[in-house]
Amino acid sequence: MKYKLTSTNYLLVLVSCLLIFAACTRAEPPFQGKPIDAANEAYFQFELKTALSLFLEVLNNEHADTQDRTKAGRRFARATFLVHQDIARAREILSVAHSLGDEKTLTSLVLSWIEREAGNYELARAAAMQAANEAETEIERQNADTAYATAVLDEAANQILFGSKSDLNHDELNKAHILIGGVLDAQRGSADPSATALAIAIIVGDGQKALEAWQSYFHVHEGTELNSVLAKPGRILESAFSIWDNSNATADENTELFLALADSRMYRPAALLAMTAINFESEANAEILEILAYEGFLTDLLAETHAYYRRTAQDLADKSNYQKTINGLAETLWSKMFWSNDMPPFSRDGFAVEISSRFGADMEFKHVNGFFGLHYGHRVADESFSVDQYGESALIRFVSLDLMISNGYNSWFWDGRAQVGGWADKGLIVQVRSSYSDGGIEAWKTVSDPKTRRDVEKKIEAYSASDIAAAREDPFAYLPGLARKIELSSYDRIVDGLRKQGLSGPKLRLAFIGEIERIELESSIIAHEGRHAIDAQSFANKMRNGTKKEYRAKLSEVAFSSMPWLAIGGGILLPNIGDGSAHGDANLRIMKGIVNWINAHRSDIEKLDNDLPLLPQLDKLSDEQLRSVFRSMDPMHSQ
Repeated sequence: MKYKLTSTNYLLVLVSCLLIFAACTRAEPPFQGKPIDAANEAYFQFELKTALSLFLEVLNNEHADTQDRTKAGRRFARATFLVHQDIARAREILSVAHSLGDEKTLTSLVLSWIEREAGNYELARAAAMQAANEAETEIERQNADTAYATAVLDEAANQILFGSKSDLNHDELNKAHILIGGVLDAQRGSADPSATALAIAIIVGDGQKALEAWQSYFHVHEGTELNSVLAKPGRILESAFSIWDNSNATADENTELFLALADSRMYRPAALLAMTAINFESEANAEILEILAYEGFLTDLLAETHAYYRRTAQDLADKSNYQKTINGLAETLWSKMFWSNDMPPFSRDGFAVEISSRFGADMEFKHVNGFFGLHYGHRVADESFSVDQYGESALIRFVSLDLMISNGYNSWFWDGRAQVGGWADKGLIVQVRSSYSDGGIEAWKTVSDPKTRRDVEKKIEAYSASDIAAAREDPFAYLPGLARKIELSSYDRIVDGLRKQGLSGPKLRLAFIGEIERIELESSIIAHEGRHAIDAQSFANKMRNGTKKEYRAKLSEVAFSSMPWLAIGGGILLPNIGDGSAHGDANLRIMKGIVNWINAHRSDIEKLDNDLPLLPQLDKLSDEQLRSVFRSMDPMHSQ
């Protein structure tokens, strides 16, 4: 679900929903009137005291649903620790939630996260082990293993970077390496297991696993054409990691790996390599020293920013003092940068230019929804596309930011359940990768996990009759059964095509995720945003309202997609049809155009039932017929 945020053209993404295309998701509204929904709504409205009070009410209500009570306990614990760092209170509440007996694994995982964030690594591992013992599904067990391995990693990283390497627990590291390796095999493409596996593989000296983890993180599979940011480091890492062994690697080989990791924006893994490699020489290499200084700056920047956000949540924030602190960190890094000539005077604007060119970083302070915060991430894609549609063309630039230090106060406060997804301005489209990278993973779960697939198929069957009834009453209505049917069919087609290429297992999973992302880029960025850029060149289009602009962009999104069914399912067949918003009214206009086209081409559509409403039979069209529908509605095509 994405909403425009104020006048800054930000996109809010509720990450609990399936996110594939740049429109709204098909999820039901998040707040349905239950007590826990009221608590959630208060939290999403930044009403912390009210939300905490309501969560406690639900937890202590013996007549409430047990699942809601445990969920309320978990959310209270995370929030009170996130904002107040009150670990004793968080533990107390989690103990109550755990005693209720429902979703024990999830509760233990929250406890593991809190203990890890507090630096209590032994307790974090113990809670993760408890979660593994309580796991009822393989996914729960894998998540518990990831939590355990991450706790081991964080402790080891602190010892390596800020303490003493002699304190490393190699038995725990090897155990974590095995556990996270198993998770990586099962969850290829998932960000958190991939990042953890990469760092641990570097510490224990396993080059092949490090390569697999890096490729998993960036969704690199056989045949992937890496973008201009990742292509060079990707080639180096594939060649070097495949034969790398810490016990006999030379200083030059380790330096090459270090620089390639840094070029792919993996600064923490690069630092871990520098500090654990047996043969590594940094003292005489200005570039290496600069990168290590930058990693230290990122660590301090994260800590200071989170401290400021905690003060903001408690109405104690001092914006000027925070900015002064960050300026001090920036000046310190400035003094450690390598300058071919005399070091120029420090300025914040100059600093932003330097970290952009040297480290691929984008740094900007902004107010979003009234809250001041830092948006700081690293470019892992930066591509320009020439978009050609119906004889007209425009140039757009697409930037994907990842490895975020901060995505604003809003994203921090929402604690992983929502975040700013990106922004756009004058031909520049910026995407926060973490907001979208799970879309392909959720899609894979839909087609590959038997329980999830059964649930989806049951919903399709259950909705089939109500879809027809709804279409009889309103020929242009949102039809949830049709939307899910089209989505599942599209996923199946992608999987079948990849299987015909001989792919299976983790390679199939990763290739599927990559294909979902390719289609998303093709449809929602190049075609949709490209149409906006083309139309922006016309004075007449500047005078059009938002509905007309979105209508034209949505027509291009489907007409120029190699998988038009996935494009229409992700961006148009949504509950917002006709809701008065620009996107919703554009979708309604498209529904009317679809019904009119089908009515005019009844004899051309195979197996069309003339006794049934037309819109529920949309999926009987061929790919080319669907594209023809959208071309026929486009005034630019008919010119």
